[in-house]
Amino acid sequence: MFKAKLVEQGLAGQYTVDSAGTLDYHVGEPPDPRAIRFGKHRGLDLTPLRGRQIAPSDFTEFDYILVMDSQNLTDVQSVAPANGTAHVAKLLSYGRDSSVEDVPDPYFGGDDGFNRVLDLLDDALEGFLKATV
Repeated sequence: MFKAKLVEQGLAGQYTVDSAGTLDYHVGEPPDPRAIRFGKHRGLDLTPLRGRQIAPSDFTEFDYILVMDSQNLTDVQSVAPANGTAHVAKLLSYGRDSSVEDVPDPYFGGDDGFNRVLDLLDDALEGFLKATV
């Protein structure tokens, strides 16, 4: 989603974007079929994506590590090496809706849950770009 936004705004060469989880159960797996379907509705092809687990090297390779919720924040901070330079923050802290701090789990909200999450992410990514470009 962020890669598409960067292309749309002519910023693709200025950022390296990757995704990782804090647990290892998803490693090598594609996104959930529902995420693929809702991404497709928004012009995003999520089929090439495969899960990976966050690594200590991510904290020196990337400038920002943006997490989805409070548990992710705790998990990510627990694996951050002492020499890590990445700024770690909740993604939604860049969004306009300050009443929502954590990205809700879309799997419990049906179709509306996925659309709500994508809307929140889209808004937060816009805010992130405004804050960092």
